[in-house]
Amino acid sequence: MAYSFLLKQARKKLKLSLREAAAIFKMSPSTLNRYEEGLISHIPPHKLHALLSYYGIDPKKLRDEWLRKSAYERLLRYEESQRRIDADFLYKHYMALDERGKRNVLSLLMHESNVTASLRASKPPEKRQ
Repeated sequence: MAYSFLLKQARKKLKLSLREAAAIFKMSPSTLNRYEEGLISHIPPHKLHALLSYYGIDPKKLRDEWLRKSAYERLLRYEESQRRIDADFLYKHYMALDERGKRNVLSLLMHESNVTASLRASKPPEKRQ
């Protein structure tokens, strides 16, 4: 999950300069700047937790929102991929399978149907402006 943009926006919202924020977190301004610009992709967990806590951002809520958004995006990609599959292609390949293969395909389709239904039931994340 990319926190860089979020960290920069939160710092600016509190009207902290890069130097002030770096002094609070006992790090160099250049390191904090690299975190905010996304040049350092892996922020050590204790530093990330300190930043998020100070800025008043709930990491659990942020993670849950990211997971919901990620699941919704996967659903959209899945539905788009399903539009590209030709029914004749599927039927021809299904009929070429032995009985065990047909059972496996049907089992997989039932599983995909259940996953898709549960993703559709979850509300997509609200768009921020």
